Amino acid sequence: MGNANIRCPQCGLVNFTTAAECRRCHSPLSAAASDRTVLDPANPSFVTPTGGLPDYKTAVPWSRRSSTNTAFLVIGWFLCPLLTLWCCLNLLTGEIYYDTPDGQGGYRVWSRANKIAALVLVGVWVVGVIIFIAER
Repeated sequence: MGNANIRCPQCGLVNFTTAAECRRCHSPLSAAASDRTVLDPANPSFVTPTGGLPDYKTAVPWSRRSSTNTAFLVIGWFLCPLLTLWCCLNLLTGEIYYDTPDGQGGYRVWSRANKIAALVLVGVWVVGVIIFIAER
């Protein structure tokens, strides 16, 4: 099956099969594993009882992986600042996932401090662009 997920009955967000509650609305997904329906993106009509944590490489897109964003930040800082900006905007628009489980049915994510740092970097970029345009 590879990448199976469970849809929240309240808000419709697709969560990992091992999650006890929805990541968005925090409503309980189900007390009994037999009550859960699992969605398999490879076969949308296939429904099965819950399994374990989905494989990291199939569950998390490359753009949302910690290793990809860390590499882009390091390369971007020294060689191509647009990669750094891309990573900041990527973090501000969603979660960046580590490859280790968080113990709540998903993978660990970058912290709020990372989001604050990304917001500051984007702010510096915006101010820099405004100053550059104003001096022309």
